[in-house]
Amino acid sequence: MSLPLQLTDGTRVILRPIARSDGEYIRTGLRSMSPQSRYHRFFACAPGLSNAQLRYLTEVDQANHVAWVATTAEPTAIAGLGVARFVRMPDQPAIAEWSFVVIDAMQRKGLGRLLLALLHILAAEQGVEILRATCLPENDAVVSWLCRLGAEYRGYCEGSIDLDLHVKRDPGVAAPHSITAKRFAGALNYVGRALAGAREGLLAPGTALTCAST
Repeated sequence: MSLPLQLTDGTRVILRPIARSDGEYIRTGLRSMSPQSRYHRFFACAPGLSNAQLRYLTEVDQANHVAWVATTAEPTAIAGLGVARFVRMPDQPAIAEWSFVVIDAMQRKGLGRLLLALLHILAAEQGVEILRATCLPENDAVVSWLCRLGAEYRGYCEGSIDLDLHVKRDPGVAAPHSITAKRFAGALNYVGRALAGAREGLLAPGTALTCAST
């Protein structure tokens, strides 16, 4: 199953469940990222990932470990654009730790918003009540964005902070009148329609829904 979508600048992308064969996409995407972006995602300026790390990131069950990849709709040198995932906590399955990464060239185009919307929808369907993000305090862009979406500060530990985003089957946000919240609500609607259409076989391959609010 794949979701053909369109970003705010008109770029066409595809979101689909990650596959074992996506290891090279991840390697290529990591190499294209700035040291700062790698540090914000992995808490280290890692130049690459080991084979064991790639297996963990790509060989998932889509139940306790859910992961989707964003790729270009058209073949390019850098086909992998981003990855989003959540992993249930073994002792608290209603809580899942989530993360996402978007390559530098695709940031600030709405892709991160679409990836989080997709995780939110899938988490709600699978009984996850809280999506927990672990962020570096200096990652102001992500921390402030999550706070504007209503994420709750959980605590500070070993140089990072935890933020809890509550998941609802009828998604609502803490600040319904904020522009950030309205954009996220639009992304939830957009991705939700695309997901429903893909499941019902209504979307032909490569046909992207359009939505001005994403």
